[in-house]
Order: sequence, then structure tokens, then C-alpha cells
Amino acid sequence: MNSIKNWKIYNNILINQGRPSYYLDSTVANYKKDLQEMNNHKVGAPYAYSNLLIIAGFAIKSLFKIRYRKTSGLMADIEEKEL
Repeated sequence: MNSIKNWKIYNNILINQGRPSYYLDSTVANYKKDLQEMNNHKVGAPYAYSNLLIIAGFAIKSLFKIRYRKTSGLMADIEEKEL
């Protein structure tokens, strides 16, 4: 019925999902690479944000129940400082 074998690992996974860095670490690390791939051979204006950054922002917005404008400010701050 229950397929979870290691409850300690499962518990740590659930705890880490409450940390903003869980959503942002890989996103920020791969931001420039993802954006470059998205803009490769694109016709027209280049994309400004990668899909992963947008998804991470939505996850944080949902997790902390903040409004879109505040999420936008948070993501802009992260983009400036981390990239």
C-alpha cells in the first residue's frame, strides 16, 4: 500500500520543499544557459526570462502566498544578486 521505504529521506524532502533555495538553486545556476538555449535561432525579440525562472517564481508565490507584484520584485532581486 505505501511504497515509501526510507522515512528519514522522505521527511527531509518534504522539509526542503519549504525552503526557497529548493526552487531557486538549480534555476539560478542554469539561468544563463537555459536562456541562451531558448533564444538560440529565435526570430524576433529575445526572451528575458527562462521557463525555469518563471516556474520557480510561481512556486515561491504559491508557497508563501504572496501577490504577483511582490513575487516580481523578489525574482528581480534574486536575478540581480545571483546572476
